Amino acid sequence: MSENNLILAALVFYGMSAVPGSTPDKTLNDLIRTFFNKDFDISSDAWCSAFLNSICCLCGAPVSGSPAARSWLNVGITTTTPKLGDIVVFWRESEQSGLGHVGIFIRQDGDQIWTLGGDENYAVGILPFPAARLLGFRSLCIS
Repeated sequence: MSENNLILAALVFYGMSAVPGSTPDKTLNDLIRTFFNKDFDISSDAWCSAFLNSICCLCGAPVSGSPAARSWLNVGITTTTPKLGDIVVFWRESEQSGLGHVGIFIRQDGDQIWTLGGDENYAVGILPFPAARLLGFRSLCIS
C-alpha cells in the first residue's frame, strides 16, 4: 500500500461534511464508526484524527488509535523532507495547548502547507495551513 493509495482513499470522501448542529454525511459517519470508534460523534467532536485513522485502517497503514491529532507525532518516522502522502501535524490555539490538526501532506508553498484531511472547515477537503503552526511531518513508510 502506497502513500498515493492513502490519498486516493481519502479523496473518495472529498466534500463530505459533518457540520456541528446538523446531521453528518452518512457515508462519512459510517466510515469513522466502522474503522475508528462506533461511539465517536463527528457532529460534535473534532474528527481530523478519527478520519485519518479510518483511512489508514482501510489502506492497511499504521494508525494512532486516538482522536487526538497530536497522537500522530508517535506514528511512523519523523521526516524533514515530506513527500506527497506523508502525515502533517499542526498545533491549534497555541503550541502548548495540546490541541492540534492532522492531515495528509499535499505540498508546501512558501509559508503554507496544503493538506488533505477530515474536519477541514467541517468537511473532507484540501486546505492550506501556516507553516509556522507545524509540529512535525511523519512518514508512514508504506510504499
